Amino acid sequence: MLLTPHMLLGAAIGSQINQVWLVAPLAAASHFIIDMFPHEDWVVEVEVEDLNKKSILVIIADILIALGLVYLLARGTQNWELMWLGALCAGLPDVHHILHVLFGPEKFKKYSRAHGKFHWDKDLRFIPGVAAQAAVGVLSVWAIVSSR
Repeated sequence: MLLTPHMLLGAAIGSQINQVWLVAPLAAASHFIIDMFPHEDWVVEVEVEDLNKKSILVIIADILIALGLVYLLARGTQNWELMWLGALCAGLPDVHHILHVLFGPEKFKKYSRAHGKFHWDKDLRFIPGVAAQAAVGVLSVWAIVSSR
């Protein structure tokens, strides 16, 4: 799943829960839960040997979109810190992709294998695969906006 739905769901969790000690673990857990939903990681294979310009551009665009949306949604809200905490904790489980690029895939093999067990592992067509991610994003934005 792209980073944007993960971070939006984490921000939504932060917008709804006022206890800092709950936001971080719930947001991190949400990452693994929505990775079990049927979805398609449609263009990005983030393994060191498979990286290409298209993948790098999609990754950078996804990160910028996620950060921009969280910024816009959290700006001016009373619990913006919790929204950012939730967003960052929800995205954190995918940091291993960056660590693979920096240090090689062997260093984080056990974590990557464990993380992969949560992923939807069947091929989906483009529209249903993106629809699941869009639904998570839209519902998350709705939860944030309705909590204001």
